[in-house]
Amino acid sequence: MTPALRALAALAAASAAGALAAQLLAQLAAWHDERVHPVCAADDVPSIGARARAVLREALLSLAVLAAWPLDVAAPPADRRRIVVLVHGLASPPASLWILARRLRRDGWTVRVPRLGAWWRDLADARDRLAAHVEDLRDEFAGGDLAIVAHGVGGLAARALVQREGVRSGIRWLVTLGTPHGGTLAFPWLRLGPFRADVRPGSDALRALSGRVPARIEAIAISSPDDALLLPPAGARWPEACNVSVEGSGHLGLLVSSRVYELISENLAVDPVPAAGGRGD
Repeated sequence: MTPALRALAALAAASAAGALAAQLLAQLAAWHDERVHPVCAADDVPSIGARARAVLREALLSLAVLAAWPLDVAAPPADRRRIVVLVHGLASPPASLWILARRLRRDGWTVRVPRLGAWWRDLADARDRLAAHVEDLRDEFAGGDLAIVAHGVGGLAARALVQREGVRSGIRWLVTLGTPHGGTLAFPWLRLGPFRADVRPGSDALRALSGRVPARIEAIAISSPDDALLLPPAGARWPEACNVSVEGSGHLGLLVSSRVYELISENLAVDPVPAAGGRGD
């Protein structure tokens, strides 16, 4: 084997080990949280085999995301009146949303997947990066309504944008996937970027996001109790939105789940209308 091939093999092995280790740490943290806060006896507790499969599945998805990092998700417009912006999560590339983008385009949506950078200083930084792309899209698709489907911490950035600009943003649907609306205790040792303080339960940034959703914006929060990055799982709840829980999907698994896509498609088909209670202009 040549030195170049050996180096590539070593890099691949290190990447696989890193992805597996990260998923093991996340699952161990979730297991510890369940021990500290036991579920009701009637609830299903994942078996060791189920946890092992979840670790393997999420590790493989992590490796796929890593391999696709340099790629973009570009395509010509399909319908200039139906535009959806896919927002990747922290430390994820646009290519992580490739399957979701492909399904939406198949159903007639024009899809844009902006590259917001590999890391954000805080939620305000992520919000401002997203706002710049949304403004460009408003200019490009004048008169079209925008839908945002955001993954992980990207959902908090989208919420911050909607809160700041309201209906002036042109956003009419906001769907979040595996977003820690109430904060997360995952990776407590990670004191960088939004994980330093913003995404922790009770943070100033999360308190600033509380409040009613503008009446003309349809808000949906989709999550899974099997997402090891949402600790505790109740942190996935967005009080002002329609909350949907889907069992059996890990954090990255939400992006490839056919059931999750059905929910996204169903909700994007609903025209936003003023709602009684919980919403305001």
